[in-house]
Amino acid sequence: MFDIIKHLYRQREFSLKTFGPGKRRKGVADHIRKELKEIEADPDGKGECEWIDVIILGFDGALRDGKQPEEIIDLMVGKQTKNEGRDWPDWRLFGQDKAIEHDRSGEMLMPLDSPAPSPQVVAVKTSIDTMREAAKDLLVKNGWKPGSLISGHSAAELMAAFGMQVYRGEVGCDYPDCGCCADAACGDAVKQHPDLGGTPIAIATEGSGK
Repeated sequence: MFDIIKHLYRQREFSLKTFGPGKRRKGVADHIRKELKEIEADPDGKGECEWIDVIILGFDGALRDGKQPEEIIDLMVGKQTKNEGRDWPDWRLFGQDKAIEHDRSGEMLMPLDSPAPSPQVVAVKTSIDTMREAAKDLLVKNGWKPGSLISGHSAAELMAAFGMQVYRGEVGCDYPDCGCCADAACGDAVKQHPDLGGTPIAIATEGSGK
């Protein structure tokens, strides 16, 4: 029987000897992008199976990040289990060329008794531009991509999550006295947050993710 953990130890030894030490994150990511281009250039999959190269490079990246082979397999199995427990949209609504992502609407909100922000959280100075950037960062972290569409319900939950970040002080702001264009939106979001006894907005229409 094939022993994937033993194989990963073998791969790590080969990679370090052949490509040198270090995380090489940008180098591995660059190589993955090149393999993905080859995959896209062969839509029928008649050439070499470049997907295998992507898998090998993914393992290499995780190993170079310091993950042990046993840990990688545990993470992989855990991720599969997590995906199986998520809510997914009807695949029939998507074309062959678009990613199908799970419903993130239940992942946006954090309870008030959640752990305090880590020391790595840096508060931004208040201005309309920096607040817009902070909001955009939150969208990106939660899976939003420029040009994509998100449901109105998800947009409302993102607004609530951002409002709670301001409320908890994770984003530097003078709320409720900031006077910026998002002041009213943050106030409404905090009032609607279920952790404060509010009721989130439920909007079923699709809106722009910009």
